[in-house]
Amino acid sequence: MSAFLKLEQLVDRRNSLVTHRSYRIPKRKTPIAKLERGIHHSATRVHLPGSNPEGFANYHVNHLNWPCIGYTFTITPSRIINTSNGPRAEISFNRNLDDLTYHVGNSNDFSLGICIAGDYRYDKLSTAAILSFTELNQALDQDGIAMGIMRGHNKYPGYNTTACPVYDPQQALAEGTKLLGKIDDIIYEVKSGDTLYGISRMYHGITAQELMEMNKIKDPRLLQIGTELKIHQTENTYKIDNGHFKNTSGSRIYVRYDAPSIYSPVATMLDVNDTVSYDRIYYRNGYLWISQMNNNRRRFIPITTYNKGKVGQLWGEFY
Repeated sequence: MSAFLKLEQLVDRRNSLVTHRSYRIPKRKTPIAKLERGIHHSATRVHLPGSNPEGFANYHVNHLNWPCIGYTFTITPSRIINTSNGPRAEISFNRNLDDLTYHVGNSNDFSLGICIAGDYRYDKLSTAAILSFTELNQALDQDGIAMGIMRGHNKYPGYNTTACPVYDPQQALAEGTKLLGKIDDIIYEVKSGDTLYGISRMYHGITAQELMEMNKIKDPRLLQIGTELKIHQTENTYKIDNGHFKNTSGSRIYVRYDAPSIYSPVATMLDVNDTVSYDRIYYRNGYLWISQMNNNRRRFIPITTYNKGKVGQLWGEFY
């Protein structure tokens, strides 16, 4: 089952929301993995009765004459679901991922619509909404869904004069990630000749004493080959390394500016068979990243998935 379908606050309404009686819902031509994420607010105050997926579907179909609701996902702050992780705003799964819904004009085919109900010229994003927004995006990342850029409605061609979504999606994600405290541990397997001091020197911001405390090691001289050490990360942790990487994945890879996140600005693309040098490795936000400085600005390149200490199949080769 897809990770996003396992979210406790998710409600599947694909078969219950109103659709047009005459219009057939078109299908996308863009592959699901290559979609962007188009972020909206509803411009309806949070507390209003119709500020929910049923109300939006009714308006889009019966007033705008669209085939169906425009948003694939809707987050409704007024509907709170108590999950095992705490209170969350309800996430409504409104349409199939390959349904071409109307929400960003000529960009509809390659954009997946996500809306947080509310008018954020006046309303304030609630913690429950921010957490649901963050967990939904993290789950989509894990599933490899809509892995293109994420941008607000007003960043699409023809919509630069609209205020939507008012809130900054990147800032909301950063705040949600901080609230969730989700930075996976780095897992290091001890090799012949390793010492705690030597291992700590591989990672910026980590000391041998911290490694002992993290792993409850009383005598570092008894370190055994094959032991898996947990390295608790902070925002400043990275592996110090130098080398070259060649993209042999068969697809271009987005290169990001400023931070190891698929929500960071796109710097360029790493084409198939292109090679880059790097001086750092990061384990962040579901991916293993290599990093390099370019014109006084740091770039980050994801080279495989990384989840709970497990590294996926590399999208290229080191040399």
